[in-house]
Amino acid sequence: MRNSTKLDFENRKDEVENYFSFLSILDDDENTRLKYKKNDNLVEEKISEQLQKILIANGFLLLYNLIEATVRNSILEIYAEIEDNEISFEQLSDSLKKIWIEQRTDNLKEGI
Repeated sequence: MRNSTKLDFENRKDEVENYFSFLSILDDDENTRLKYKKNDNLVEEKISEQLQKILIANGFLLLYNLIEATVRNSILEIYAEIEDNEISFEQLSDSLKKIWIEQRTDNLKEGI
């Protein structure tokens, strides 16, 4: 991974870890409350079960985004390396040749 991909991965990983650390606080259903100011009054409410489910679902979205961005950036970097080093099709590994051929034939099937 180039530095930008690795840096992006590390930043997103830290975000996910922070978020799941926050979610772990919600394990104590009886003692976890939201406190906020409303019209100069301090309001305290229990976090609803529905909100807890939404927050957990958001955690899965963060994980998905981490994986998707890392894979996408890695593929783009492989492509950039091939292009920057002017690597010909014949010089590619068999697995990359297979991926390229499958991609091109899929495009033909779709009429692209």
